[in-house]
Amino acid sequence: MDLGSDDPVPRNLGLHDLIKSLKWVQNEIKSFGGDPKRVTLFGYSAGAIAIQLLTVSPAVPKGLFSGALISSGFPETITGIERTASKTLVQISGCSNKNTSTENVDEIVKCLRRIDAKSLLQMGRFLEDTQNIAFDGVSIDGLLFHNKSFIELVDDLKPMPALIGATKDEMDDDIHNMTYICQTYIMTFGYKSEDVMEACLNKYGKIEGDEKYRIALTDATHAIVYKQAVANSRNARLIYQ
Repeated sequence: MDLGSDDPVPRNLGLHDLIKSLKWVQNEIKSFGGDPKRVTLFGYSAGAIAIQLLTVSPAVPKGLFSGALISSGFPETITGIERTASKTLVQISGCSNKNTSTENVDEIVKCLRRIDAKSLLQMGRFLEDTQNIAFDGVSIDGLLFHNKSFIELVDDLKPMPALIGATKDEMDDDIHNMTYICQTYIMTFGYKSEDVMEACLNKYGKIEGDEKYRIALTDATHAIVYKQAVANSRNARLIYQ
């Protein structure tokens, strides 16, 4: 949920849970015969994205993990996506008549906490199925990301030995809107020029059939993987692709 701030409820609670879990591992791993200095994370797709975000978050202490295996991750930290989904969910839940403005966030949170968790999940599914509104990623917040996107933080990531890659036939998705695809990935990479949008549409628009959508999505995923690999290797850490 993204209600516009990190108070009274922090955004990106799933990542906060992961950080808490890793702290538990550090405290308890010796009891299982493990070494707290040799904790390696592995993730694919959403799991890979979680690891990518943990490596760049200024709020994640160094030493929580010492290695990473990242496959097919594309961390979309775009302002507003989760905010729109949260606002719409609040409206259909009956917890707001207008919007999630700062002056009534406390009341909205109290209202949402009175609703059964299963019902909230069903509302989220309803929005995704009927209005194509989904909770699809993380929010740029103040606690974990200091109000910066992944691409703005990646050059200062915590370097570590890593295996980073992607599959050959990446992103076999049902997104068949090239304008949407180009807009999303241009924002993710932080490009500002309209020329970039035009170049994206021209390049992939020339490809016949639905294959152009998969190729565009694959290229974007491979590009972000390469970007992180370069940033990691600049800090003299082992990197395998």
